[in-house]
Amino acid sequence: LDACVGQSGIKVATKMPSFVPLGAQTLKDKRSQEIIAMQRLAFSFVLFGLVLVLGVVGVMLTDGLAPGRVAPGFAALAAAIGGVFLVLGLYGLERGRGGARHSG
Repeated sequence: LDACVGQSGIKVATKMPSFVPLGAQTLKDKRSQEIIAMQRLAFSFVLFGLVLVLGVVGVMLTDGLAPGRVAPGFAALAAAIGGVFLVLGLYGLERGRGGARHSG
């Protein structure tokens, strides 16, 4: 954190530590921005997949109260699509970790 002394003698922060500049200065900065973007997209995929699967499960559980509201084929297709989003999201998060690979 950079700081400068103001007129009253109090240190004032000049840079925010969490600030990420829009234009990447170096190749390392550009790579880190790409990883951050990929992880954000992957996290969104995971959340969407979870919401989709949990929504299907919730609708199927309430289907016992009013049978026939949801076709089983639609529920299976929605759950499969949710699973694909979960897998894609988890793959993207793992890929965004970089060189830290653990085998066990």
